Amino acid sequence: MTRHLSSCLAEHEPSRGNDARLFRLRIEDAYSTIFWMDVEIKATATLEVLDDFLRQEWLECCGHLSAFYIDEDTYIVPSAYRMEQFGLFADPNERTMKAKLGGILSKGSRFQHVYDFGTSTDLKLRVAD
Repeated sequence: MTRHLSSCLAEHEPSRGNDARLFRLRIEDAYSTIFWMDVEIKATATLEVLDDFLRQEWLECCGHLSAFYIDEDTYIVPSAYRMEQFGLFADPNERTMKAKLGGILSKGSRFQHVYDFGTSTDLKLRVAD
């Protein structure tokens, strides 16, 4: 599918040009690659936007916490409970999900998303293009 999308988009949308820098993400269940989806998202979008999309399309049931793990950093939305108990960020490698994708990802980047820290749903993500 990744190869098909690369050739198909180049053939059918040559006028897209530099109007919007896009990332094509391959998103898979971390334990069973039979569950996957390919998504295009603007490089100017934030991790928070991607998190909201994943919740709407795949994950959401009860408003659980979630996080992205990219390189050595953890990107989270700080909850009122966490801020009250630990301060804004408990770990020096924790960041906000307000980070823009274009500032932290590039082609080939691999990262993880975890939804619900009790009975977690773990996703693997890769910037395919």
